[in-house]
Amino acid sequence: MPYIGNSPRTGNQRKLDSPLPRFGTGTGFNGVQTIFLMQVGGESVFPGQFQLLAVLNDNVLEPTVDYNIANERITFTTAPQPGDTFFAIIFGDQLDIGIVSDGSITNSKFLDNSITSQKLADSTITESKIANDAITAAKLADDAVDTASIQDRNVTVEKLNLDKSSLPSPIYAGQIAYLNTDNFYYVTKKNSQNVLYWEKLLDREEILNYVDYGDSVRNQAYVIDGTTYDYNDNYMLDSTNGSFTVDLAKTPNTGDFIKFVDVTNKWSINNITIDSTNSGSNLKDYQDTVDSQLIFDDDGWEVLLVYNGTHWKIVV
Repeated sequence: MPYIGNSPRTGNQRKLDSPLPRFGTGTGFNGVQTIFLMQVGGESVFPGQFQLLAVLNDNVLEPTVDYNIANERITFTTAPQPGDTFFAIIFGDQLDIGIVSDGSITNSKFLDNSITSQKLADSTITESKIANDAITAAKLADDAVDTASIQDRNVTVEKLNLDKSSLPSPIYAGQIAYLNTDNFYYVTKKNSQNVLYWEKLLDREEILNYVDYGDSVRNQAYVIDGTTYDYNDNYMLDSTNGSFTVDLAKTPNTGDFIKFVDVTNKWSINNITIDSTNSGSNLKDYQDTVDSQLIFDDDGWEVLLVYNGTHWKIVV
């Protein structure tokens, strides 16, 4: 590669000519002159500030303290005296690396794990710079991806690793089921191939805190007598631990209502009995069948009872 000016001699250790030529005229130390020229074989040399080992009177001089270098000139802090002994060794020539050409650094030039997050400026790695499937779960720290980091509708059910082994086989779109292994409700949907699948819907705690469904879940027998429990309210019934009875003991008024919700899809396993015997207000279904008791024996229902002045009308 051609150079303008002096060609560098890399790895070439050389000794400066001695005595040193003075900057101006004359040669050697005179106790006054501090600036001298550096030459090897009568030719000027241009070592870097820290590439020169300079020894004066058997003492090693410290760069930038005892002397400074600019181009081919060496300037001593204190003018050397006549009779002082001096020699200097150049440890090769300095090279400016310059700017690396575009595309000249390839992947093979980087050691594994040599580029850390501290070496990357914010927002320098964009989506276009990441290969498909290049980022695996093993490369993500726990809790590194939160909801704010995910664009709307970018996470589909196919991308979620859900334990749905205990959910029933979907029959139609719109089914709701509760999975007690993760405390979530699921809904059935159809994908683009018209295949039914379960998709995670809501955390159970969100449902329990939803104001329209009341403040608590009942999992054992209780009495609606107008004290602790009353009409015109919503009751979430959990029969996971066994069947139980809800006693409608209070005499209802026309227009009173009650809503019962199966929150755990267990009514078919452990039935719920609604008993109106103590209030004398029978229940009447859509076939006009009248009875003092109503059995909930199917999963996932919301049942609304409305009193019409004579009977509790069952609205499903």
